Amino acid sequence: MQATESAAHALEASGAEVESLVQSMALVPQPNAPVDGESGNGEAPMSDEARGVLAAIKRLEDIVDEETAALEARQPVDLAEFSLRKSRSMLEFARLSRTITLMRNEPNIADNLQKLRLKLEKNRALLQMHLEAACEVATIIARTIMEAESDGTYSADV
Repeated sequence: MQATESAAHALEASGAEVESLVQSMALVPQPNAPVDGESGNGEAPMSDEARGVLAAIKRLEDIVDEETAALEARQPVDLAEFSLRKSRSMLEFARLSRTITLMRNEPNIADNLQKLRLKLEKNRALLQMHLEAACEVATIIARTIMEAESDGTYSADV
């Protein structure tokens, strides 16, 4: 029972982190959308800051892809480890948030953030499904234990 509660807690924490990342990306401009009257043609060379943001996006994508693949394959998942890795990535995004906002018209940034957002949403849905399944299993186990311990003296059924 403790293991199920622990897994449910880890799933909730991981799901909350994904939800937080998805919400923080709500202000991301749409891909290829011109900003402030600029053409948005993306022909300018990429700055070091843009490369840094793209690298941070790629690192988070890799973490989310790895967790999503494990969940889809129904493999054992170390939720605590993924939660820690996603927390670190979220910290990196928090540190880069001002840079990301200032660079919203840099080539590839909006497109990559939109792809990441879709991957995070898929990951959140899978984590939600696994959390609901863990809760169902915990309910079945708790009900079975109660029925096994009860001698029927105080039950409503006659």
